[in-house]
Amino acid sequence: MTNITLDAVENTLVSGATLYYLSDLAENTSLDDLIRQKNGLTYGVQFYMNMIAYKPFASFVCDVSVGKEEELLKLFKESINLSVDAFSEEKYNNYMKTAKLKRTIGNLNLEAHGIWFYYDYLNALDLDDVRDLLANNMEDAYNYVESEIITYSKMKESMETIRTLVNNDVFGKVYT
Repeated sequence: MTNITLDAVENTLVSGATLYYLSDLAENTSLDDLIRQKNGLTYGVQFYMNMIAYKPFASFVCDVSVGKEEELLKLFKESINLSVDAFSEEKYNNYMKTAKLKRTIGNLNLEAHGIWFYYDYLNALDLDDVRDLLANNMEDAYNYVESEIITYSKMKESMETIRTLVNNDVFGKVYT
């Protein structure tokens, strides 16, 4: 098991969207595409926020065969760089449409709303701007977050932060 941890979370809402995009939705360059689909190194990858010592971090987790760790690290860096390079307003708009469709389908199951508790746990301050909306109309809260908080420029900035940390090897890495 490989775990790479980056101190790359400024805003949990933006980081959550960014990590999901880099992990699964960056077309042809996502971590899943390069590491799993194209190179078959693993059955799955995860890039998510993780709470460590009361602070949220970005965590990349992947299980690869012994001896494949360096290849994994190379593909991890390649995926991040290619995905950030290819990110555009068009890709951002497509991502937001996908997120809205998945949310609409997911909201048929009330458990899907539990994500708000996760973000409240990671960093309660990031929800301050939407607490009143959440209390009154959850759809308004989602629309506000998707139009005012998770913007193209904020996602691009979050991706550039991750790219800088990755390219400069500023992360914790554990192989078990």
